[in-house]
Amino acid sequence: HRPGRFDVPVRFSNPKYEQRRDFLRRLLGSEDQHRVDYRIIQSVASGCKGMSMAFIKLVYETAAARAFKRQEGITVSDDDLLKGFEQAKGYYTQMETPEDRDAGFKAKKESAPKSDDEDEEVAKSEVVSNDKSCNKECPAEVSPTIHVDHGVYK
Repeated sequence: HRPGRFDVPVRFSNPKYEQRRDFLRRLLGSEDQHRVDYRIIQSVASGCKGMSMAFIKLVYETAAARAFKRQEGITVSDDDLLKGFEQAKGYYTQMETPEDRDAGFKAKKESAPKSDDEDEEVAKSEVVSNDKSCNKECPAEVSPTIHVDHGVYK
């Protein structure tokens, strides 16, 4: 076995909410490089639950491609990120089985199933809400699967 070969497959778990949010923020760059509201980043990070970092990167790449097509430079907007999320989610849900999504790794049987309660609690404590009954103007309403809560934020 020589170094650098992929002889041993290594499985990485999908990122938790904070990791997804921070990765999106890192991909977007500093606030002067994009026009994405932090609440939209939080909503998209919450909506990416179950996705790998590769899918989250696809969200950003799709958003950046939309920005580039507008010929305004690569300044990603709220709408770009939300549409990028919808497109990546479409690719993700088109995969036929969880095994397809996990790149062929078989899920290990565990004595006690893992819970994402901690991940869910963090997301709930953020700005994110799935309430679609909001009548306020909201840039997230372009997305049928996520919505920004207009309540009091932590």
